[in-house]
Amino acid sequence: MRIAEYKQIGTKIVDKTITIPAEYDEEGNILAEEYEKTLQEERPVMGMIYRDMTEEEIAEVKQDEQSVLYDELVSRLIREKYSIDDELAILRQRDVKPEEFAQYNDYAEECKIKAKAILESDNKENDN
Repeated sequence: MRIAEYKQIGTKIVDKTITIPAEYDEEGNILAEEYEKTLQEERPVMGMIYRDMTEEEIAEVKQDEQSVLYDELVSRLIREKYSIDDELAILRQRDVKPEEFAQYNDYAEECKIKAKAILESDNKENDN
């Protein structure tokens, strides 16, 4: 896999003009006139570079994708029995209706186990 990164690809020298103010003594007599001075300043030049991803970066992307798939699958399985409104009501009333909450929570835990099993079997099929 290739990746694009915005990085410093060089430097350039830029002239910068500054104004040095006049100098006066305590009585207000001018000691030195105002003048301009040109300084050179080094600035970065930025650009896009393209490179191959490292094995660690590829593994991280795959892990992120797997995590998203897992979360979506768990949510989809929970939705087979509970709507979002049902789930919010149960969570809101968990102290008032502990038995109903326990049933919901047990089901959610079963969905998590089922989602892991589904993803593991998909991964095994993809590896073969």
